[in-house]
Amino acid sequence: MLDNFFLKAIISFFVGGFWATLSTIIAEKYGTRLGALITSLPSTLVVTLFFIAFTQTPEIAAEATAIIPVIMGINGLFILTYVILSKKNFYSAIIFPVLLWVLSVSFLIYINFNNLLLSILLFIVLFSFTFYIFTTKIKLQPCAGRNVKYTPLKILFRGILCGFIVCLGVVLGKFAGPLVGGSLSIFPAVFLSTIIIIHTEQGNSFSASLMRTVFLISSVNMVVYAILVNFLYPIMNYMLATVICYCASVAVALLFYKFSRRFEK
Repeated sequence: MLDNFFLKAIISFFVGGFWATLSTIIAEKYGTRLGALITSLPSTLVVTLFFIAFTQTPEIAAEATAIIPVIMGINGLFILTYVILSKKNFYSAIIFPVLLWVLSVSFLIYINFNNLLLSILLFIVLFSFTFYIFTTKIKLQPCAGRNVKYTPLKILFRGILCGFIVCLGVVLGKFAGPLVGGSLSIFPAVFLSTIIIIHTEQGNSFSASLMRTVFLISSVNMVVYAILVNFLYPIMNYMLATVICYCASVAVALLFYKFSRRFEK
């Protein structure tokens, strides 16, 4: 069991590091829209739920998904808080969204929140609120790609930073049960590491535009992935179920990628 956990932690480090680094490079070279699409695809969520099924049972992995929709709603508030505060102070724009996330999710864990239907309803409420603010109150222009000189050291640093943040969430979820494991599987680690890198190197307007699009694309496709895992893992081979869930999630992400263009004015 412990060996499987270390394997999970190592894989999460490399998957998270690769995914976030790739998304930052694509955003810088090809613009915020395509970078947001890559950032929004499930990565650590897939690894975490797969390894819960592998090291424990598919049923426990399915149970861990009940809290995921409402936390994706909270992730939307995380991005919204960053975008609002980033205009004033970068450090506040990092610290306060993380505190908001930790306090909100800690409360859900404290009350042992484990109702998938209620989780979906709360997600709809939080998503609708964040969507309304982003599309009516905050005006952000999508940013085109920029010429950036990459060195092996810069890419390595990004990979280590992103991988560490993602792996930390996995490690913190160890021994805490499926509720905490499910919660930390969508801790916005890829978002956070992407924000730090893009904001530092490309500035507030670029990072805010990127994360607004990430919200529009990622929220629903992650929830779709979680719901499908909840239904499919207990009734079929979890490896096959993972492939089906991921394909469905990618299809939803592509749909919302096209949909998001209507609001990027």
